Amino acid sequence: MKAAETIAVNKAIAKSALELAREKLSVGEHHVDVTIHIKGKIVVGHDYEANDTCSLPNMEIITMLMSMLNPTTQKTAIELIRKRMMNKNDPEFHDIIRKHGSKFKKTFTKIQQELIAKMDRIKKSGPVTATLELEEV
Repeated sequence: MKAAETIAVNKAIAKSALELAREKLSVGEHHVDVTIHIKGKIVVGHDYEANDTCSLPNMEIITMLMSMLNPTTQKTAIELIRKRMMNKNDPEFHDIIRKHGSKFKKTFTKIQQELIAKMDRIKKSGPVTATLELEEV
């Protein structure tokens, strides 16, 4: 199969289509024998360079911050985290986020942007768009 044909097959049978098909299947073994004719075109865009991305290591940050707290405050923080995990609609948690969230988000966003600016630019493949028709043969 040519590279363009491989991409066309991938685009034609998109992830969302696979998920929808899976929902219709019952548990068990299913035998298949299908031939599909895919017709259309794909358009490959220009490759480009971009900054790499990074995510903040949440567990490491939490561990570092927790280690700086006294044992009583650590216990309180752990209980708050546990409470939040058990009840996602806890108004106490939403109040804390509402009061302090934007300040911390701005700080972490700034740190993240500084890290990304220092990272090497990476080559990215250009976008691929497709206009395809599937026909079972």
